[in-house]
Amino acid sequence: MEYVVFNSITTSMAATTTSPTTTTKEWVIMSRLDWFWRWFIVTKIYTKGWGNPEDLKRIVLLRKQLGNRESLERVLPKDYPVYIDKETVSADGRLLEGHFLCPVNEHCPGIMPKEVETARFEMLLPNKWKTDLHPMCLHMGGTGDHGFGRRRRMMAKPLLKEHGIGSVILENPYYGCRKPKDQFRSSLHHVTDLFVMGAGLIMESSILLNWLDRQGYGPLGATGVSMGGYMASLGACSWHKPVSLIPCMAGSTASGVFTHGVLSTAIPWRILEKQYQDTDMFRQEIVDLIESPEPYWTSRRSMYQEGNDFIHKMEENGPADNTNQVNNGIQSLPEYLNVYRGKDDAAEKMKNQLELDCKHFMKGVMDECTHISNFSRPLDPELVIVVLAEDDQYVPHSGYMKHEEVWPGAKVRTVPGGHIMGFLGKREIFRQAIADSFALNTQKYFSPQLRQSS
Repeated sequence: MEYVVFNSITTSMAATTTSPTTTTKEWVIMSRLDWFWRWFIVTKIYTKGWGNPEDLKRIVLLRKQLGNRESLERVLPKDYPVYIDKETVSADGRLLEGHFLCPVNEHCPGIMPKEVETARFEMLLPNKWKTDLHPMCLHMGGTGDHGFGRRRRMMAKPLLKEHGIGSVILENPYYGCRKPKDQFRSSLHHVTDLFVMGAGLIMESSILLNWLDRQGYGPLGATGVSMGGYMASLGACSWHKPVSLIPCMAGSTASGVFTHGVLSTAIPWRILEKQYQDTDMFRQEIVDLIESPEPYWTSRRSMYQEGNDFIHKMEENGPADNTNQVNNGIQSLPEYLNVYRGKDDAAEKMKNQLELDCKHFMKGVMDECTHISNFSRPLDPELVIVVLAEDDQYVPHSGYMKHEEVWPGAKVRTVPGGHIMGFLGKREIFRQAIADSFALNTQKYFSPQLRQSS
């Protein structure tokens, strides 16, 4: 395992065994910028709640299929049609625009809106390749990254100029030209929408990697920043060949992002709690489908469900009868239900437990659909270089499995400060990590000797 700490002043790639020159005060300022940025951008997410419980169940079952590389390969033809619509040539290179149909609705009919179905991408190539290799990197979009311009300017063009690596920039479902008309900016209406986006991007990544491979491009890789890093990880792990993978500012799961990271303040929790309370399917069926390697998921029981049933019995039978029941059989009720002190007191405790259970359920479904341990491991983890912010308030790392624990052999590099400073100021470090992974990929799988023997 390789750990590299980058000095906040220089962009050198040299590893250092000493602490960065950034002062503690500067680190605090950089991490507080994460919270200030969220305060400045006041939009909410998941404003309509969890989504249809049947849809959530269907997308969880689809995730289990897509999480297995062999299963995905069976359902997704390698010659899936991809179309180029336009080509523009300039001094910066050749810019191609293309599209294809996302196949999610073939496996979950109607779960992806029609206006989201058409996947669109840009492809940046040199006017002339400098070698007989044609390396290409797939760029996935982060939260709020609509269109292609930001990734083209900040990543694709410099990557081509500095390292000779071409790029494919894929538009996220629900973003840019794929955004539903009634959706405001990046504010997904439902939690389920995020999982539909993820399922779409897993399949779309494989389609594009297969297409690039058929066209003779290689070595191939995938990258992304923040949510784009998660999506790049899930897409690259699902492909059937060794691929460079460079997730930046992304953890091993999105559960912490939405339960105690900065973005958790953008969620209307009362709406989710009410739906969780009113929908038995969440607590009694979907919860049993959840797979998570994290220790906090050792129990799937809904304490709210048990407490709710207990309170109803008290209301029907009265406190005396239930006190006898406790004494005669039930030995391990939660502390807050051991003594019945009246409806007001019990209702407040039930409300608090509902809040805890709702967040626990959010952690579970996020782990089920985004935890990298629920997907096939990369065929060659040595081609994985993860870049993390040391004090990331958007993507909490403490309390969650580390990439190198799930993918032994993966390398981890860190930059000081928080998420926003890393996102805005460390692009050259991201690009260098991409170049380093591609160099190793070339050495291991595209050397002249290997290509001659094949």
